[in-house]
Amino acid sequence: MLRRILYINKHMKLIENKIEKLEQKYDLLGIYEQIEIAGRTAYKSLDKIEYDENGRSKTAKEFVDKMIELGHGSPLEHGTVYLLISSKDNIIQHYFYNKYSTCNLLPYPDNDGSPIWAVTTNYRVMVENNTLDDLQRRCEPTEFHEKRTTFRLTCARVQADSFVRHRVFSFLMESTRYCNYSNGKFNSEIEVVKPTRIDTFKGVLNEFIKSWEKSESAYIQLVNHGVKPEDARDVLPLQLKTELIMTGTESQWEQFFKLRISDHAHPDAKYIVEQIKGQL
Repeated sequence: MLRRILYINKHMKLIENKIEKLEQKYDLLGIYEQIEIAGRTAYKSLDKIEYDENGRSKTAKEFVDKMIELGHGSPLEHGTVYLLISSKDNIIQHYFYNKYSTCNLLPYPDNDGSPIWAVTTNYRVMVENNTLDDLQRRCEPTEFHEKRTTFRLTCARVQADSFVRHRVFSFLMESTRYCNYSNGKFNSEIEVVKPTRIDTFKGVLNEFIKSWEKSESAYIQLVNHGVKPEDARDVLPLQLKTELIMTGTESQWEQFFKLRISDHAHPDAKYIVEQIKGQL
């Protein structure tokens, strides 16, 4: 569903928040596809994904290999891996003492009586610990695995910045350093997210809009005069639209909800988090 555009001047658009749950397929390609979507969201290059006749990415594995080659580990974190590991294989220690993995003991043993562990981890853990061979133990999540869920949030930069303080999650955010909003790819405009309390700004709404318009104009003029986007972004407003990828386990999301759906939470943040909770 496309975001509904609420206000358009010559350039700037005022838009609403949007929350999307990104379902990952459980085969190996599905892991690669999730990593590719997360990484390309940050660099606004989703249009570079090539699909086969079955709607699966033909470019995902190449993208993942490139991230590994460049040492860019953040996108790899969004590729969730579920494993079943028998204690007799003597590899459970790779994950048992890893703070980015969870290990739950199954209530029944292996055929030879060895304990079995349901492991939830991510592709970055496996790359950095040289355990990619363990992918042969990959499985669909069982009732004993702690599930991980990924969301893509279209929200104001100021809210995204508050969410990334929850450091137990995996994050990727649209890069204002590499995105040049003055060029044709972005229609030479910025997008600003509508504050949830905008209807209470009667009499001063135009001041908000004029401020956002001035920010956009200053940004475009700076880039047109040779200033790099990574420097020109300093004039962009806090309500600038960004896209944030968040991946976390069930327990991490529950703690997030507890803190962000409260009387003390900012109304915009509370609204976004309530939408996420409604999709889990």
